[in-house]
Amino acid sequence: MKKILSLLAALALIFGCAGALAGCKKSEKYPAVESTAEEAAVVLTFPKADGGRYEVRYELFRALYLSLDREEMTEEEAKAAAAERCAEIYAVLALAEEGGFDPYSKECDEKVKEMIASSVEGGDGVAGFGGDYDAYLASLKEMYLNYAAQDLLYRYSLAYEELTARISDAERLTEEERTAQSAAAKEFYEGSDSALVLLATLNAEYFSEKRAGEIRDAIAKKNSPEEVRNYVLGFTATTSYDANVGLLVGRHSFDRALYGEITEAAFALAPGETSRPILIRDGLNAAQYYILYRVEKSAEYYEENGEAVLSGYRDELVGEAIAAACERLLSGMETTGLYAEKNADNIRMD
Repeated sequence: MKKILSLLAALALIFGCAGALAGCKKSEKYPAVESTAEEAAVVLTFPKADGGRYEVRYELFRALYLSLDREEMTEEEAKAAAAERCAEIYAVLALAEEGGFDPYSKECDEKVKEMIASSVEGGDGVAGFGGDYDAYLASLKEMYLNYAAQDLLYRYSLAYEELTARISDAERLTEEERTAQSAAAKEFYEGSDSALVLLATLNAEYFSEKRAGEIRDAIAKKNSPEEVRNYVLGFTATTSYDANVGLLVGRHSFDRALYGEITEAAFALAPGETSRPILIRDGLNAAQYYILYRVEKSAEYYEENGEAVLSGYRDELVGEAIAAACERLLSGMETTGLYAEKNADNIRMD
């Protein structure tokens, strides 16, 4: 969990291979599937920097609404949460476009085709569907997606990669910029806007909530970070990095919709305290329980793990940019009559 993907980027990568396109296969065998009139209808819009509007179609809103855990939400809260997730997608697209990246360029068109082909055929680390396009489309439907919504998520994932690289890739920075970023990362590490935690990960398929609670209590009884490290490394889902180096958590480092509880827990703990088990379902992996143990920051840690601190700071920069853009879009959001009409009774996959 050294790097936590955005929920939406993760959703796009379930079927695609962004970041590994060199191994993907080009194909024209998998034609686009036309959306229905209702799916293509605009449900809300966000402002563009050039004065235009981003039009959010019902097919995307439906997918994000149905993927929510709505058990403790009112209808109004659920629709607002789906709209916020739409804003996250378009915030990334907007930031990428402002930096000169066109997610609808010919190059991106080709990459999306490659991603679809890889998703259908498999290979290069992608499970695929053995070339069965109908099975691929059926699997999309199980995740409340149609062809057009998934196409948008593919383009979103490409824009997300471009944005992340532009903001956090040291190779794109001048020596002066790298020096300034390192100094800012140290300040971020030493300040109150970051928390350092060790992380234990338990696969919820094999660990019950009760057992996760028992493990949490055992961690809380340990007398030092070293004892915690040795203990949590005995659980195979916990990586050596998470146990030994840990995570530097910023207030915007991780996707709020999916990992918000982890961020809240990290800042709520005092050094030496242990969080309750936090259950996360991210769609990419089996459900996991995460248990956080907050660590006191030290100059020694910074000296030994400067690159990890810098990586955590860069994650925070990306998160800050997306959060600011998302708020800007939400402040100018306009809804259509379709938004008012839709609710839990009629938002469904046909």
